[in-house]
Amino acid sequence: MMSGRGGRYSCHGGRSNGGRNGRGRGRSQNYTGAAKASKSGRCTTLGINVFDYGQKSAADQMRMSWEKLVQYVGTNYGQDISNKLQNKLAVTLVEPVHTIEVLRRHVVHEQMIRTGQGNIQQARRAQQAILQTAVNAGVDLEAPMKLAILQNEIAQGNFTANVDIPVANEHVPS
Repeated sequence: MMSGRGGRYSCHGGRSNGGRNGRGRGRSQNYTGAAKASKSGRCTTLGINVFDYGQKSAADQMRMSWEKLVQYVGTNYGQDISNKLQNKLAVTLVEPVHTIEVLRRHVVHEQMIRTGQGNIQQARRAQQAILQTAVNAGVDLEAPMKLAILQNEIAQGNFTANVDIPVANEHVPS
């Protein structure tokens, strides 16, 4: 037992915060804790107006965020879409219909691109056969790496050949 030192040590042997007269190094009554960091979205213009349901004031924050979003959309994209959002109406977008001339031009453009892709792939396969012979013969020390790079290019070319080519609506000079 430690006599004469009452209040400075806790009953478990460690120091206490307060001491007998309450003038310890503990937190004061006015301590509010560390400030919580405000959440913000990806759009800096909207600031802290985000949709977050994990707080007590989530309903009010959602209403305020919705108003700010509607205002932002109206400023940047026009009042029509802003009014639709404000009134919570569904917006239906009409899919564009291409003219026959645009579709004909697209067919020719796609054939030209596919022919070019086929020519490049054919040349790559010929080069692959030559490099494979060099690897098997062991003549060129860099041949295995060149072959691997070429095989990756062939695989990427095969992938690209299967990707749809979008219809270009602009006028292409002949």
